[in-house]
Amino acid sequence: SLVGIFGFKQMIDITNRMNQTAAFSEVEMSIVVPKESDIKDVSQLTSVQAPTKVDKNNIEILMSAL
Repeated sequence: SLVGIFGFKQMIDITNRMNQTAAFSEVEMSIVVPKESDIKDVSQLTSVQAPTKVDKNNIEILMSAL
């Protein structure tokens, strides 16, 4: 029983260390089209214009997701 409690604590400690060192990223972007555009869904996009000098990586991630 004491061994079980010790093992459980070790598992919690390992999980806490993993959470502290874990890294993730999230990309949020807005896409704007003219009001009179026929585009109603992001899947209809064939190209986008964006400041790639500043945000190139995020734009590439967005385009690969489309």
